[in-house]
Amino acid sequence: MMSMWGKTKEKKDRLCIPEHQKVRIEKTTKPLEEELKPLEESKSARALFSVTDSFQLHELSVIKGTVTKGTITKKDKILLGEKPLRISELWINEKKVDVLHEGDSGAIFINSRNVRVAPGDVLEIE
Repeated sequence: MMSMWGKTKEKKDRLCIPEHQKVRIEKTTKPLEEELKPLEESKSARALFSVTDSFQLHELSVIKGTVTKGTITKKDKILLGEKPLRISELWINEKKVDVLHEGDSGAIFINSRNVRVAPGDVLEIE
């Protein structure tokens, strides 16, 4: 940038944050960073499913939630613990479907007892 009196330094856009506010900002951003770490680590997963509820229905475990990445089909498996669990049924609005797409809220049925997932968990689908 030139002025009529010669060269001038370019001003960089900077934000001045007082020290007492920096501590507050760090406290609020650390929990968010910790929540995002599992999602960054699961880049190898074909799809991600965010759990809102889970319960047992006779011999089936039902996991309700939203697909946050990719698509889920009945042929896919959920990565829980040591061995992957095969999906037996997919439901949206009390109707059986073959595929859950990204953004869909639905239920996954698994032929397994005592599947332990909590609301807020993110499941990897392969």
